[in-house]
Amino acid sequence: MKPDNIHFEATTPETGGEDYEAIAQLDDDALDGVTIYIENPDYNGSNEKYIELADAEATINEELAKNPAQIAKEGYVYYYTPIKHLGTTTGSTGEYGVVRNHIYDVTITDIKGYGTPIFDPDKDIDTTHPSNEEVYIAARINVLSWRVVSSDVTLE
Repeated sequence: MKPDNIHFEATTPETGGEDYEAIAQLDDDALDGVTIYIENPDYNGSNEKYIELADAEATINEELAKNPAQIAKEGYVYYYTPIKHLGTTTGSTGEYGVVRNHIYDVTITDIKGYGTPIFDPDKDIDTTHPSNEEVYIAARINVLSWRVVSSDVTLE
């Protein structure tokens, strides 16, 4: 078996994963000509200690799927923040969201995480905020104000 006999597939909440995860899976022909043996659970000293693993590809893929990876293909990640309304109390309906005819000025004061990885940039994803204590990144970002250019015109 070679490294290129393994590929990654995106997971979804419908398949038991998250939009930002991917699982390793064997290609259909990855085990052609390969026999996998496992310890015989019924071994008693007088029978075979190792037996052939039946349906090895499905069993291996099932085990691989138990440990999804977070893969940021080409380094793509996203950051999610809820947008808070004015005049609402904490925990009330309508505390977060976007309303028409409003301008929301959100200032990013710090980045303290890697972001949520994007495995498939073409896939519509439900934005989530996963927790991963093993990853840390810090940065300082200065976002410059937009310049307003005013002019007086007469419309004809």
